[in-house]
Amino acid sequence: MKIGEEYLPDDFLVDILSKRFYWHL
Repeated sequence: MKIGEEYLPDDFLVDILSKRFYWHL
């Protein structure tokens, strides 16, 4: 994860959703 850098909320949500989706597979 990129912490402390310019991070768009949408990108953050997509990253979280992607991980959740990946773990649900």
